[in-house]
Amino acid sequence: MCYIYAGEILLTSSLDFEAQSSYQLTVVAGDLGIGSLPAYARVNVQVLDENDNVPGVLVNPLTESGRAEVMENAEVGVFAAYVAVRDADSGKNGAAECRVDSNDDGPGNCHFPK
Repeated sequence: MCYIYAGEILLTSSLDFEAQSSYQLTVVAGDLGIGSLPAYARVNVQVLDENDNVPGVLVNPLTESGRAEVMENAEVGVFAAYVAVRDADSGKNGAAECRVDSNDDGPGNCHFPK
């Protein structure tokens, strides 16, 4: 993950919040004299989440055909399909909004808080 150069801790590879959100490093220091005793310091690194994942949308119409099927004479408000939205990001970056574009009557909206 890192190496120390001139008193700085530098990354040697990229970080991914979804893979690991924190790291705990131990820095060991010692002088070059005979009988030197080491000193230790702990460094805690928190990885901040970036909005780097695209939400996934799952539509489940609960039909054998896998298509949303609604009778033409169905009443307003009849069930057409379940929709789930998932985003691997955390916090606000993982919340999702979606819009359902209709062919005739304009868009509908839904909100999926994380």
